[in-house]
Amino acid sequence: MSDSAKLYVAFLWHQHQPYYTNDLTGETILPWVRLHGIKDYIGMARLLERHPETRMTINYVPSLIKQLLDMAERGHEDMFMKLARKPAADLTEDEREFILRNFFMANRQNMIEPYPRYRELLMKRDFTDRKVGDLLRKYSDQDFLDIQVLANLVWFHGTVLEEEPELRSLLGRGGDYTEEEKRFVLDKEIEVLGQIVPLHRRLMERGQIELTTTPFYHPILPLLVNMESAKRCMPGVILPECRTDHYDDAVTQVRRAIEYHEKVFGRKPCGVWPAEGSVSEEILPILMDHDIRWIATDEEILEHSVQRFITRDSEGHVQNPDVLYRPYLLEREGGSMSIVFRDHNLSDLIGFQYGRNPPEAAVEDFISRLRHVADQYHGTPMLAAVILDGENAWEYFPNHGIEFLSALYTRLSGMTDIRTTTISDFLTGHPPVSRIGSLFPGSWINHDFYIWIGDTEDVKGWEHLNRTKEYLLSKKSSGNYDSEIISRAEEEILIAQGSDWYWWFGSDHGSANDREFDALFRAHLKNVYALFGDEYPNCLDVPIKKSVAREIFTPPRSLLSVRLDGRVSNFFEWLGAGHCSGEPQQSVMEQVTDNLITDVYFGFDRDNMYVRVDGVRNLCEILDDGHGIRLKFIYPREADLEICPEKTPEGAYRVQAHDLAPSAEPARACVDRVLEAAVPFECLGLREDRTANFFVEVLKDDRVLERLPASGPIIITAPTAEFDVGVW
Repeated sequence: MSDSAKLYVAFLWHQHQPYYTNDLTGETILPWVRLHGIKDYIGMARLLERHPETRMTINYVPSLIKQLLDMAERGHEDMFMKLARKPAADLTEDEREFILRNFFMANRQNMIEPYPRYRELLMKRDFTDRKVGDLLRKYSDQDFLDIQVLANLVWFHGTVLEEEPELRSLLGRGGDYTEEEKRFVLDKEIEVLGQIVPLHRRLMERGQIELTTTPFYHPILPLLVNMESAKRCMPGVILPECRTDHYDDAVTQVRRAIEYHEKVFGRKPCGVWPAEGSVSEEILPILMDHDIRWIATDEEILEHSVQRFITRDSEGHVQNPDVLYRPYLLEREGGSMSIVFRDHNLSDLIGFQYGRNPPEAAVEDFISRLRHVADQYHGTPMLAAVILDGENAWEYFPNHGIEFLSALYTRLSGMTDIRTTTISDFLTGHPPVSRIGSLFPGSWINHDFYIWIGDTEDVKGWEHLNRTKEYLLSKKSSGNYDSEIISRAEEEILIAQGSDWYWWFGSDHGSANDREFDALFRAHLKNVYALFGDEYPNCLDVPIKKSVAREIFTPPRSLLSVRLDGRVSNFFEWLGAGHCSGEPQQSVMEQVTDNLITDVYFGFDRDNMYVRVDGVRNLCEILDDGHGIRLKFIYPREADLEICPEKTPEGAYRVQAHDLAPSAEPARACVDRVLEAAVPFECLGLREDRTANFFVEVLKDDRVLERLPASGPIIITAPTAEFDVGVW
């Protein structure tokens, strides 16, 4: 590798889906492998093919590849595909209801609104009287046929549409499809899925990409190897009472991943992206024993491993680049490997922020940030690792992110001081010199394992898994069962160790498919008993998730430093905030009106509560249409802060406070792209470690049009003196 570049950028796109198939029944319950396959997995690779000077790393989870190949080569179809194939005139009432509930699960702004017929079919789903029969009568057979087609067509990546004029024509027509045209669309999906693996092999063989892997079913490997490691990053964590040894399974998950990767792609992987960037000292010997050359995780793990904070200025630029922008060496008894740490800021800007910006502005911002790093070059090439999920961000970008990625790859391909690279290529040319003596255990989310073991629902899931594993071991040790039954039961345990089940358990995450995830996890455990001909324990019939509804909000994680200007001034301004989504908390069948609020962020410094409101448009446009926004506090005192559509002589929106207590600083608000408000704790009579409850309301002519959350208030707890103190 030439050293003419000052900075090498190592993109790693992590391609992953949960394992949606029940192998005993052959049913695949959700469509996301197929739909992301025809959009992101094929599209990301095709964009790279168009930019041959761009190099990067793509990580494929083996269980995702297996599902893709099952569909492309072995005729497997998920339930959604089967229902889409059924002639619309033959659909039962239950099937029609299912379609109305589930065939609009796409980003509304970018995947429904641009297509008038699809939007029209969604808008007819007014469930005011809550009677299924009355609603179904509003839809003709042709309506359902058009839904079947459009729910698939809108997922095709733009690069596929460019090369498939018939698909492009059908999407442009927008409706009045025939059953023959529907069959063409669905058959084309299978054809495209079959192109994914060969295309990635070609890109790998010509040296443009490096392909890496993850333990087979995406388990949190440190929790399998030694669950006690969670106590180092989470000292107060309560672990399952029923404990069993999963070490051998951890080895199997790694070994199987490497073997399957080599079988599919023709080469063993050099690198591993541990599921969720989860690492610990205890997993290193397993990886080294399997000749893994490098792993990667998040910058916060680096901070806690070397006990040096990575400091940033107000714009998010790293002020000590010598810490972050280089690989490190892990030398242990019996082996060594390299470790790379992702730039949290650069990665999350792509994952969560740039989709809201014009592509040209987003690319310019990203390039300027890379130049800021390159300007700190002192003779040794630096490595900036940009690591994020390869499919989740793009539905929030116009046109699946094609303009953004194309412009980014074009800019990077034309630069000499900044170049893209695969991680292995960089390590070959620039082996690490700095060593890490003790690797801090944790993941790429808050440098801990809270999401997968921190909630009582997570613990219950582990309890069920551990008891089922103990049952399996007792059957295995009896010697009364043949190896095929044992092997199939062990596979169910490996599947149930996947991180995704525990991601959805607990209060930290929720989705429209919570019910399905919960049931499928328990089905895998039930399958172990079924394979041996035994009745499963009754507890496996009880859902783990307390509610199938989306959780109302997530709490703040760190203190905020907010500049009230009605704009998100920099990435870090609201990074530690709590969040409440404006997506409907009732089922899609119950949604009656379109929301104007998309998100509420909230948090505090030592003296003030801060609230940010985002809308479907700029908040100033929503107010200019005559709407008001009100923060309605119900505890510890009933009070309002209302932002009115009328303006003051100075041109600002009028802010009215009702029943807030006097304070040295008044409550304030500013509106531009977003609404930002500051309410001193003193105004609410709020003391340390006490809670405040509030709603955000949209008003029109003194009527409440919208309230968020709909099912209960946001609850925020004022920080204690110890809040935001790091764990070391």
